[in-house]
Amino acid sequence: MLHFITLTDKQKKAMGCESRCLAEKRFSDSLVLEAYLETLATFGGST
Repeated sequence: MLHFITLTDKQKKAMGCESRCLAEKRFSDSLVLEAYLETLATFGGST
Protein backbone atom coordinates (compact mmCIF):
# COMPACT_ATOMS: atom_id res chain seq x y z
CA MET A 1 0.00 0.00 0.00
CA LEU A 2 2.79 2.40 0.83
CA HIS A 3 4.43 1.63 -2.50
CA PHE A 4 1.21 2.41 -4.39
CA ILE A 5 0.82 5.89 -2.96
CA THR A 6 4.34 6.77 -4.08
CA LEU A 7 3.61 5.88 -7.72
CA THR A 8 3.06 8.58 -10.30
CA ASP A 9 -0.32 8.95 -11.98
CA LYS A 10 1.20 7.46 -15.14
CA GLN A 11 2.44 4.41 -13.22
CA LYS A 12 -0.94 3.95 -11.51
CA LYS A 13 -2.72 4.12 -14.86
CA ALA A 14 -0.34 1.54 -16.36
CA MET A 15 -0.88 -0.72 -13.35
CA GLY A 16 -4.65 -0.43 -13.82
CA CYS A 17 -4.40 -1.29 -17.53
CA GLU A 18 -2.26 -4.34 -16.78
CA SER A 19 -4.71 -5.48 -14.10
CA ARG A 20 -7.65 -5.18 -16.48
CA CYS A 21 -5.81 -7.15 -19.17
CA LEU A 22 -5.02 -9.90 -16.68
CA ALA A 23 -8.63 -10.05 -15.48
CA GLU A 24 -9.96 -10.20 -19.04
CA LYS A 25 -7.67 -13.15 -19.82
CA ARG A 26 -8.42 -15.08 -16.62
CA PHE A 27 -12.15 -14.43 -16.61
CA SER A 28 -13.05 -14.33 -20.29
CA ASP A 29 -16.64 -15.22 -21.15
CA SER A 30 -15.58 -18.49 -22.76
CA LEU A 31 -13.53 -19.61 -19.75
CA VAL A 32 -16.29 -18.76 -17.30
CA LEU A 33 -18.92 -20.49 -19.44
CA GLU A 34 -16.73 -23.59 -19.78
CA ALA A 35 -16.21 -23.77 -16.00
CA TYR A 36 -19.94 -23.26 -15.43
CA LEU A 37 -20.88 -26.06 -17.81
CA GLU A 38 -18.31 -28.41 -16.26
CA THR A 39 -19.74 -27.65 -12.82
CA LEU A 40 -23.27 -28.35 -14.02
CA ALA A 41 -22.10 -31.66 -15.46
CA THR A 42 -20.73 -32.73 -12.07
CA PHE A 43 -24.22 -32.28 -10.63
CA GLY A 44 -25.84 -34.31 -13.37
CA GLY A 45 -26.91 -31.43 -15.56
CA SER A 46 -26.76 -31.85 -19.31
CA THR A 47 -24.39 -29.78 -21.41
